[in-house]
Amino acid sequence: MFRRCILVVAVIAGMGLLTWLLPLFHIVPLDNARASKAAEKRVDPAVLAEHFWREQLPVELAKAHDLRAVLEAIATDIQAARHKYGRTVGISSSFLVLVQGSARVVSVDSKNVALSVRGDSSEPDVLVRAALISGNSVRDVTGLLNMNDFANSQDFNEIAMQLNRIVEERVLPEVRERAVVGQDLQFIGCAELTGNAKQQKPLKAIPLRVNSRKPEQAK
Repeated sequence: MFRRCILVVAVIAGMGLLTWLLPLFHIVPLDNARASKAAEKRVDPAVLAEHFWREQLPVELAKAHDLRAVLEAIATDIQAARHKYGRTVGISSSFLVLVQGSARVVSVDSKNVALSVRGDSSEPDVLVRAALISGNSVRDVTGLLNMNDFANSQDFNEIAMQLNRIVEERVLPEVRERAVVGQDLQFIGCAELTGNAKQQKPLKAIPLRVNSRKPEQAK
């Protein structure tokens, strides 16, 4: 009996020592646990923005709405246009549209290229941005990037900045090169609109892809 007691005590002591050396779990402060979890989910905004630009965005650009149809819808009933063509982020009063089309260049300045969809008019229907880009339209227009998928809002905001930088470095130089008064500019772009139709004319668009055609080549 005595030997059995010694054996039991030895086993219990051994298990206790093993548990102390190799604990089944660790107790850490809640803030430290959250910080560690957030660190695991952190992404490189520049890398993710590049992946989005190269791999995800092109598929969505092919689905862009016809520019003339969107402009007509806005002029007729902007709320109906919002429902049919727009995308609302959260509870915002504004909405985003992705458009594609061709229009004649009527003027060019340091900030914008003015386009008219009416061949006999010099009044612009669209202003395509040709200078610095700001805001979140490029990031949010497709809905593929969701803030809930990121550990913190800083990364999400940084992605918007990185995408704007890509547009500035890769698209805007093409806009400035191809934008010649009298020629047609073919483009795909995004725009943010409010609920007031009068404030949307001309439509202010951020270019995501551009091309150009001489007037005689236009359809």
